Amino acid sequence: MQGTRADLHVHSNLSDGILTPEELVQRAHLAGLGCISISDHDSTAGVQRAVDRGKELGVQVIPGVELGVYVEGGSGVAQRLDGGEVHLLGYGMRGPALDAFLEGLREGRLRRLSRILERLAGLHMPLTEEEVLRAAAPSQSPGRPHIARVMVKRGYCSSINEVFSRFLIPGKPGYVARERVSALEGIEVIKEAGGVPVVAHPGLGGTATPLLKSMVEMGAEGIEVVHQDHSFEVVRNLIRFARSRHLLCTGGSDFHGRPSDPRLGEVTIPICWARDLI
Repeated sequence: MQGTRADLHVHSNLSDGILTPEELVQRAHLAGLGCISISDHDSTAGVQRAVDRGKELGVQVIPGVELGVYVEGGSGVAQRLDGGEVHLLGYGMRGPALDAFLEGLREGRLRRLSRILERLAGLHMPLTEEEVLRAAAPSQSPGRPHIARVMVKRGYCSSINEVFSRFLIPGKPGYVARERVSALEGIEVIKEAGGVPVVAHPGLGGTATPLLKSMVEMGAEGIEVVHQDHSFEVVRNLIRFARSRHLLCTGGSDFHGRPSDPRLGEVTIPICWARDLI
């Protein structure tokens, strides 16, 4: 293995990222990383492609996925995401049960897409599902970023940020909440598939200790302590929390390939943390 650092949170163009799984592995290799995890939203479609390329370049690829789940009565970080949504990372899982679960999530995304388009049409901003799916391709997880791209292309807004701030965040007229998957269900699915469930970027908006405790009680086994949006103080506090409860520490850049993202290799963790997952 070539490097001593790892990035366990990167997204490919099979989710909402820009680069292919193979390109991500190539970037990781050039950055001197020894290990990455493709952690696409609701999809593991890019994992094997990344694993195969990683074998050629000497970069270990840990199978990963990122799920949006909900905690009943959630507060703090839960309220700062998508209408109460918390993000959950899973590492090392495989199997038909997981594939069936993810397929159900993708079907839910299509139903949500249809409802959002109905709302936008009522606001005199018609879009077609075909347009959004073309904008999302080859992603299997069409979502609000893809809708926003089409809205900008159509001239309804001048930027993706404007689309979200005016129409596609909770409380705005085009917003539709995702179909709810409970945190407990997400954790159980990951474990049943042989994986390790990890609470993603809990420091966004400030660390919410009650939420973390709740997730751990449901079976979460790790915390993403390092993230591009975590301050040094947040990282330190999350590590203390994890160590006090014998939880795994993970981390990553949440890299999508956007101009605003840090370069791959700038937000990393020691590779020994990655090895604890497998």
